[in-house]
Amino acid sequence: MLAQQLRIWCRGAGRLDGYCRWCQTWLSAPSPLAAKLTHRVATAKSVIFLFMEGGPSQMDTFDPKPALQQLAGKRIPDSYERIITAMGEFDSPVLASQRKWKQYGENGIWISDWLPNITRHADELAVIRSCWTNGINHSGGVCQMNTGSQFAGRPSLGSWVTYGLGTENQNLPVCGNARYQRCCGQWGSELECRFYACGVSGHTALRVDRAPFDNLASPKNVR
Repeated sequence: MLAQQLRIWCRGAGRLDGYCRWCQTWLSAPSPLAAKLTHRVATAKSVIFLFMEGGPSQMDTFDPKPALQQLAGKRIPDSYERIITAMGEFDSPVLASQRKWKQYGENGIWISDWLPNITRHADELAVIRSCWTNGINHSGGVCQMNTGSQFAGRPSLGSWVTYGLGTENQNLPVCGNARYQRCCGQWGSELECRFYACGVSGHTALRVDRAPFDNLASPKNVR
């Protein structure tokens, strides 16, 4: 789409030889987003990655904590290393999970009573319980989950995939970050950072409570 528009512009600016030579050079260059050869033949046709911030905790969904139940109502034992919490609280009694647990499927995945419909698809799930973060607050944890670092400025998963594999799509953003206008801008900007090795691999911000993209529609007072 962009290449076609640029060709039309070049024809209209035929007398600007310098610009036309630049246009021809740009048009003949390979697209940095072109699909790249991989080491192995891919079996997946598409991947949908949903990071749904604000969901219930792991200890209420897929990760039962027997020790948490045993320590309910007690303070954390001295044998535990003192932990840092967001509010600096450490000596309060431990709160037990209120969920009921069962194992489902051939793999025996633990699922709580909060997810009764998910239990029917237990053998189609892969639950990873080894993930952890360094941050103690939401913003750092969100950033580390998506970029590998609790500090903003590093590429996200979508940027790495785009950089490494490219895309067969040439008309739409290759990866995006859907967000509400009223959301904290700090968290959204952490995931929209441009990829430092290739700027075109960065995220495109998509807004879901108004026009998805800025500057695509003419202002109402312009005809």
